[in-house]
Amino acid sequence: MKKLVSLLFLALFVYSCTNEKKPVLSAFSDSFSDSWSFKLFEDETFYIFLPDSSREGVYETIGDTVFLKYHKKVNDQIWPSKMLIDRANKKVKTIGLPKDIEIELQNCCIQK
Repeated sequence: MKKLVSLLFLALFVYSCTNEKKPVLSAFSDSFSDSWSFKLFEDETFYIFLPDSSREGVYETIGDTVFLKYHKKVNDQIWPSKMLIDRANKKVKTIGLPKDIEIELQNCCIQK
């Protein structure tokens, strides 16, 4: 029985290490007062990090606009519901927040 449990644990560990999400876009901004991180993944999920917390959800792209749907309810005055991908200037911009933010792209290979 111990061998079976050990083998199952090893199989799950190997699977979890090889089942890494592949990013299709990542952006990062770091300053003295705050930092932002934003990633879109191939499986149409996203991760966003603000100075004090982070959120995850699913996204849809239409043209250069990314529509974000969070897994948990969020304050729409703090968390963006839309992001604009500005490929020419290599930035991602929030849309519709009281104070919109620009984040520099680290990589951009989104094709949608």
